[in-house]
Amino acid sequence: MSQIDHNKFCANIDKPATVRDLVFFLLSPALPPDAGATLFVSSPIPGKWQFLCGISNASPTAKGFILWNEEEAELLKRPEAVLQFGISIEPISNVMQLVQSNTQVRDNYQMFAKGVALEIYNYLSSFAKTTPQGELVVFEAKDIDRWFQKFQEKYTLDPDFIWKLLRRQA
Repeated sequence: MSQIDHNKFCANIDKPATVRDLVFFLLSPALPPDAGATLFVSSPIPGKWQFLCGISNASPTAKGFILWNEEEAELLKRPEAVLQFGISIEPISNVMQLVQSNTQVRDNYQMFAKGVALEIYNYLSSFAKTTPQGELVVFEAKDIDRWFQKFQEKYTLDPDFIWKLLRRQA
């Protein structure tokens, strides 16, 4: 990690296509009482930074969830790609304002949940049968287990498959 200003630090991560989340934490109350720290990640598109999360002595851990658009995801797969993350020490009021206004994390989890629901809906739709009452989806409990096993296999092969499914639906 290199210091680039009196309150800013930066580090690089090689092979960034494998990075999905960053956990940000303090080992002990290490910040001045009126300060907090923010974590940003750079996009592979130069000059574009994304706020991930903020911490303070009172709230010493946070998780930043990274969501790349399709262009960024492709750029990160290149062998020469490097991901930068930056840490900025700020007045606690600035950190709290950034954290409170950052709806991206909540939206990302909500979109991921939507993708999982869409994945199971698509799978269970294959069990649809036309009856005199209309189209019904009839399945056994083991079918849910089978879906979950397939979901885990897909996720192991490609943790981004849900995001790709959502992009195809858009």
